[in-house]
Amino acid sequence: MWPNARMPTLTVHRDRGWTDRFRRYRILVDGAEVGRLRQGERLAVEVAPGPHEVEARIDWCGSRVLEFECADEAPVEVVVRSAVRGWRLLFPLRAITDRKEDYIEIAFAEEPPGGAAN
Repeated sequence: MWPNARMPTLTVHRDRGWTDRFRRYRILVDGAEVGRLRQGERLAVEVAPGPHEVEARIDWCGSRVLEFECADEAPVEVVVRSAVRGWRLLFPLRAITDRKEDYIEIAFAEEPPGGAAN
């Protein structure tokens, strides 16, 4: 890479919601924690060009891994939010035991949240 070349940027935005409103989500890129987000916050991280994985965690729960590939200088934006919304608020124990990898939804910003979790 050239000395003045810019690295691609991964931006993670945490959506607002009732669940976990006072807690921070740990953001992991390629298995390493790169930051923590409160509701409404954004985190921008430079990543090397090529394939990567991003996920969000809180305690023993989290999101599924979202795979993405960065080209030179091309930004990638991801949105995370709690999946415990609507009718799922009636079954919080199930969300933290049986479906702990679906506790947080993660998706590319162009997709509606939950779109990449299938």
